[in-house]
Amino acid sequence: MKRSLYGWIVTLIKIATVALILGISVFVYRIDTQVTIDAAKRDARSQVDHAAAMLATELAVRETIAKSVAVTASLMPEESEDAFTDLASRMTEGREDILNLAYAPDLVVRHVYPYEANASVIGLDYREPSEFTAGADQALEANAPVLIGPINLLQGGAA
Repeated sequence: MKRSLYGWIVTLIKIATVALILGISVFVYRIDTQVTIDAAKRDARSQVDHAAAMLATELAVRETIAKSVAVTASLMPEESEDAFTDLASRMTEGREDILNLAYAPDLVVRHVYPYEANASVIGLDYREPSEFTAGADQALEANAPVLIGPINLLQGGAA
């Protein structure tokens, strides 16, 4: 009978030991999982912050180019299309991602760059409500650049 009781005690100790090890394993697994999730969240947040900073920088560059072209072109009100093309090409040199520029004194497009691909935009009146002028209205109201789109472009395609 003592042996039987001793066997039961040993068996209970073994079961308790296995249960303890299993409990510790689950606890460690949960902590490890939470640490992994927290690290992934920090990494994702860092990537989002970096992307936002890069986007802000790129938008600032484009805004600077647009303002430079507008100011320079406004100083030459009788500017020819060739003069505007020269100005725009110099301002966008090395920036192949800028596909076109338009100059619209009094909110009517007078010059575009590159001309061949965008000639259909000449004469667009931003004072007339349309899908093309909604973004301009927002920018004028906010006195700041705005992002809009996608819209179907006059020159074809969408942007």
